[in-house]
Amino acid sequence: MGEPGPADEVITDAVLAATDLTVEEIGDIDGYVDETALRRVVSDGGEPETFAVEGHTVTVSADGLVDVA
Repeated sequence: MGEPGPADEVITDAVLAATDLTVEEIGDIDGYVDETALRRVVSDGGEPETFAVEGHTVTVSADGLVDVA
């Protein structure tokens, strides 16, 4: 299994796969989530980070899973 991609790309791909949003509608993920908080989750194994992206709830967990509801 390959290495995961950069967090912003992984999150964007998960949002695109789970919704009918386009890349243009989402834009830059940094506009939705605090980069420091996200780093704390994925690098340091912190508590999951939840944030909204265009009306959808996105949760990133320490194991790298991205849930979009």
